[in-house]
Amino acid sequence: MKQLGLISITASLMASLMLCACSDDSVSSSSLVNLSSSVIVSSSSSEEPLSSSPVADSPTFSKYLVQFVSPGENSINFDSHVVAFNAGALSLKCEENMVSYVGEEERLVPFKPISEENIAECFPKTASLLKNKFSPDVKFYAVFVELGVDPLFAVLNKFAADGISFYEVHPGGGNCDMSALVTRTMFLVADSDGLVKDENIPISGKGVRSDIWKCDESGRDIPSVKNFGEWYSDSLL
Repeated sequence: MKQLGLISITASLMASLMLCACSDDSVSSSSLVNLSSSVIVSSSSSEEPLSSSPVADSPTFSKYLVQFVSPGENSINFDSHVVAFNAGALSLKCEENMVSYVGEEERLVPFKPISEENIAECFPKTASLLKNKFSPDVKFYAVFVELGVDPLFAVLNKFAADGISFYEVHPGGGNCDMSALVTRTMFLVADSDGLVKDENIPISGKGVRSDIWKCDESGRDIPSVKNFGEWYSDSLL
């Protein structure tokens, strides 16, 4: 993986997360900026080998990651607290129940508790898999990020008392032609450790480019990927 610059957001979780990916040498103040050294984030060693088809019947994290992570590479992975996520495919009822904005600038509220009813609405594939997986005292939270431009992959790699962080992964290669589509992604996290004490947790976003998912030299041919929809942790199976 090639690393784009880090955006550190030290405001509370009531701040919105609007990031855009720009070219390697030209960025705005809210962009993911400038290629630098490679990033290494340990991935789970317990994952089973994947089939030749990157996306099979079960939309698991491992099948999501294999589309842009080189085989055998210790790179991006989801934090163990992340149970599922839904990228760009939230139902109308889910959005009505869970998505809200604050302030004159209508900033997206990126963090809030989520009920069992809303888990079933926002994560229908995941909800049935949660039975008997967690004790009754586990608290579930939703983490929202709005990311652009498309195509991209979103990975919440850290959920801890001292911070939450995520990756925004774009295709490698030259100056790829990207759409202006902003993708809202909703992560479902299970706090089994009592980590959440208040909402004043620092958040950081980091942009990377894939080594195996690339556009061609013209920037017009980006291989097709499955980056939208609902995906869940392999541990639920």
